[in-house]
Amino acid sequence: MIPTYHRIFMGEAVIHASNNPNITLVTNGLISCIGFAGWEPQKKIGFLVHFGGPKQVKDFYSNGVEMLSKKCGVSDLSTFICAIRGGYEKTPASQKILTAIKSDLLSHERIQFKIIDQTQMSKSFAQKSLSIDCYKGQFTDYNIENDPSPRLKTPKEEARDLTFSSIEELVYRRS
Repeated sequence: MIPTYHRIFMGEAVIHASNNPNITLVTNGLISCIGFAGWEPQKKIGFLVHFGGPKQVKDFYSNGVEMLSKKCGVSDLSTFICAIRGGYEKTPASQKILTAIKSDLLSHERIQFKIIDQTQMSKSFAQKSLSIDCYKGQFTDYNIENDPSPRLKTPKEEARDLTFSSIEELVYRRS
């Protein structure tokens, strides 16, 4: 079966929880932005966030982590294995995003985020990508050439056309 790619744009966060083996959350354009993805293996809950600035980390901590906690079961202690990609060494915002991820998100009382895959911030202005297979919990690079239906629209056009019928929650979308 061909995987269904759900593209996450800058300033968006998506949580996906199902046993559908074809859903892959993807993002690209991670130059100074940072992609953060996680997967909870017992409940097969995955998420992907495309952070464009440190304020979005705070937004995700306030909204997204609470949604993750509810999906996992409020009384359960859940551990998400995570990947971080992107960032440009010469951009202060990249360092601030990374610092916010590590200080804010990694200190939650009911959800633990264990980073198992992190690329170093680029010393050159190089684009990175990130994808997560929400069924297997595999983190890979997203290659738009392999996507049978790449979404190349602007985020505003995407917002009108994209339905999240197979996605549990769109945590936030920057307007």
